[in-house]
Amino acid sequence: MVTLAFSDEIVNATELRNNQKYWLDLAARIPVTIACGKHSLAVVNREQFARLLVQNHYLELAVNLYADITAGNSSDVLPWVEYLDENGRREFLQEFINAIKRAVRGDDWVSLQTLLDNCRATAETARDKLAAGSVKTRGRKGKYNIRE
Repeated sequence: MVTLAFSDEIVNATELRNNQKYWLDLAARIPVTIACGKHSLAVVNREQFARLLVQNHYLELAVNLYADITAGNSSDVLPWVEYLDENGRREFLQEFINAIKRAVRGDDWVSLQTLLDNCRATAETARDKLAAGSVKTRGRKGKYNIRE
């Protein structure tokens, strides 16, 4: 188990009220805990908090997907994965893990969501035989301005 030591400043409500600007300026940089009776409330920079929520969402998605796959079940979190063929599934999982690693390092979660959207579209197209057939159909030369 990982032990986390909070290094935030702890202030009571009276001190917060008396020196509000100081504590709020500090909270813009690092978390500040406000002790209020039995409760401990955190004042955290909104952007930092938003990043934590996004990270939590995608990492929870990855863990649940891994649990489904290792248990041999179809995925509840990404049900469209089952429409990919075996090679597509393997390729998706590798790209997914690599995208998560890049997102954690570089805080680029948009690329990860783009990967999920693209793979889902591919899987749903593979599932829909009519759509898959129309994507593979070649037009007649000259009719659709297709370059060859």
